[in-house]
This record gives sequence, C-alpha cells and structure tokens, in this order.
Amino acid sequence: MSECRVALLAGGKSGEREVSLASAEGAREALEEAGYTVTQLDPADKEDLKRLIDGPFDVAFLCLHGKYGEDGTVQGLLETIGLPYIGSGVWSSALAMDKVKSKLYYEQAGIPTPPFVPLQKGDSYDVDSIVEKLGTHCVVKPGTEAHWGCSSSKVLRRSAKQSRRRSTSIQKFLLNAI
Repeated sequence: MSECRVALLAGGKSGEREVSLASAEGAREALEEAGYTVTQLDPADKEDLKRLIDGPFDVAFLCLHGKYGEDGTVQGLLETIGLPYIGSGVWSSALAMDKVKSKLYYEQAGIPTPPFVPLQKGDSYDVDSIVEKLGTHCVVKPGTEAHWGCSSSKVLRRSAKQSRRRSTSIQKFLLNAI
C-alpha cells in the first residue's frame, strides 16, 4: 500500500466536542491499523488549521460533530483548499444538518419519516395541538444541534419555547422504528 497521509479532524467548537474527540480515538486506531499515516487536528485551534492548509495531506477524515463539523462549514473549507475528504459534500451536509428542512425534503420525496411538527424561529405554537398530533413522547431536534427526548407536556412546553430562538423539529418518538 502506498503511504496515504490522513488529516483526522476532531474536536471543533460545537457542543458535541467531547463526542467528536471520542469518535476520533476509534477512527485513529482503525486508520493506523490499516497502515495510514494519521495526524489529528482540531479545527478550533488556529495552529491546527494552518497545519491543515499547509499539509501535506492526501485526504481529510472528519470526526467532527454538530455545528461547524456536520453543517457544510468544514467541507467548504476543505473544498476551498483542494483537500479531498470523506463524507457528504457542502450542500448535502448543510441540508441534513438542518433538521426541519431535511424532514420537509424527505416528505416531499416520499421518504417515510416519523410524524413531526416543524417550528420555525419566532413562530407561535400551541403545545396542546402538538401533544394531540404527536403525544408526549417526542424527540426535540433543534435545527442544527443535538437532540433530546421528552416524555411530558411540561418538558415539551419548555422545549418548544426554544423554537422562538431557533428552528426546531418536534418529532414523535418511535421505538424500534427500523
């Protein structure tokens, strides 16, 4: 096998930084075991960004989670500097990260998706009508961040309030849906 130099991107600035670093441990081990030369870089560190740009790397392996990692931002940087990377491109990453827009596209394309209520930033909402449509066992998916579950109308009410600050998808929780 020819030597392939991999820039393993992990860490970052999102609220999912720790998950990203944990993911990178396993990825690094597997890549090195497969014979790749791996350099782990943290895009939250300016010096690491300079190292990424200056290279030399053959490919970037992304272990970034959340905003700035899965939303097309890093993918755009990598395309700008001409470094190939694993995973989805800029547009598909940005769309998939926006949970409200992606679910609307899924529905339009006929892709099955659990029932949900999209709440756009600043929308008014009626929690009772959300509970009537979805029940109280829901998954709250802020537009571009990690999601969480709720199991009472009180928690749902508190969670729905956040949609006034950012777009949110409230989705019916389905156990063993796949």
